[in-house]
Amino acid sequence: MLLFWAALPLSASTAANSPRVISSNVAIHSANYSDTMQFRASLRQDVMNHPNEFITFETQTSADRFLEEHSEEARRETDRRVVLRGIVGYWQGKMLVVMPSLSDLRPL
Repeated sequence: MLLFWAALPLSASTAANSPRVISSNVAIHSANYSDTMQFRASLRQDVMNHPNEFITFETQTSADRFLEEHSEEARRETDRRVVLRGIVGYWQGKMLVVMPSLSDLRPL
């Protein structure tokens, strides 16, 4: 019986702290996700308005393959925040972007 009472406050204390940590992480993640989605929408609009300034890829794999094949002339983007938003590099004055087609973005 004494073992049960000794463990109870420790368990209650751990549970009380967990929701605060999780909720703050979720809020930060949601803000970053929202910013990224807004940036991608703006980038998609730029690609539609100025298609000659971009080379688009459906997948990160195809963009990586292009960068490897053109490694002497292409520059890979190094800022992780920019890459997460879809810009992977630059080649011959054009921006290389990963932009899945609209049909791929619809929920199944």
